[in-house]
Amino acid sequence: MTNDAGRGPETDPTTTRILDAARDCFAETGVRKTTMNAVADRAGVGVATVYRRFPQKPQLVRMVLFREATQLVDGVDAAIVGATTVEDQLLTGFVAFTREFQQRKLLHDVGDSDDIADALKALPGHGSPILGLGRMYLADLIRKWQANGQLSDDFDANMVAEIYARLAHSLGMIPDGVIPLNDPAKATAFARKYLLPLLRPIPEI
Repeated sequence: MTNDAGRGPETDPTTTRILDAARDCFAETGVRKTTMNAVADRAGVGVATVYRRFPQKPQLVRMVLFREATQLVDGVDAAIVGATTVEDQLLTGFVAFTREFQQRKLLHDVGDSDDIADALKALPGHGSPILGLGRMYLADLIRKWQANGQLSDDFDANMVAEIYARLAHSLGMIPDGVIPLNDPAKATAFARKYLLPLLRPIPEI
């Protein structure tokens, strides 16, 4: 465990309880209104115990955000583990990312609090950390596919990853619309028809 950047794994049950409590408090009352005392009460520990692990509130916020984002990525990884083709990995991953993001309300609120703004440096893309995380994740996948010959290498992986990430981020934030996100089969069909062509971009003339 590390208190500085909040990047280390939680190896003791007390830290895990504190992080779970902070996540729940942030989601219910907002980061700004949540006190360290409230987190301690929710976790069933003394406030001194919280401060020993996280001497400043932004450090606690940073760790909670980082853990939520890491769990989001883990959920996507678990969803695509059985997919063998580029197409299946992309389709399954897109649907999984949108679903996981929708389920993590705290990640929707990362721009609504000064406390969170102070903590954003823990995640890639300070202005929009989840967008940056999604872009980096997808770009790494695309570059891997390009390196092993599954995709052409004549297009910029970052550009395509940005399009996918922005769309998934937007759908996660505002799921209501004509795109059938609540039906996995229909969501996959949408991605197959409208998103897969982005992996076969038209060459520049």
